[in-house]
Amino acid sequence: MKLGILATGKIARKVVNTLVQMKEIECYAVASRDIGKAEEFRKQFGFGKAYGSYEEMLMDPQVELVYVASPHSHHCQLPIT
Repeated sequence: MKLGILATGKIARKVVNTLVQMKEIECYAVASRDIGKAEEFRKQFGFGKAYGSYEEMLMDPQVELVYVASPHSHHCQLPIT
C-alpha cells in the first residue's frame, strides 16, 4: 500500500521509523507546506515523492493511505474531504 504522510514534524519522524519497517507499506509520498522540508524528509526516510502542498499530494492517484502527522489542533484546517 502506497503511503503518503501529511506534515513533516516530530510526530511524522517518530511514526515513520515504524512505517518503514512494515513490509505492506511503501513510503511513497510526503507533503509539507514547505517543499524544502518535504524534500529533506523524503531523502532522509527514502520516500519516492515530495510535495510542497498538502492538496497536491492528496490529488496524487497513487497515494492509497494517508497518515496525518500534523498536531491534532490543526486537523480541522487540513484540505481533507
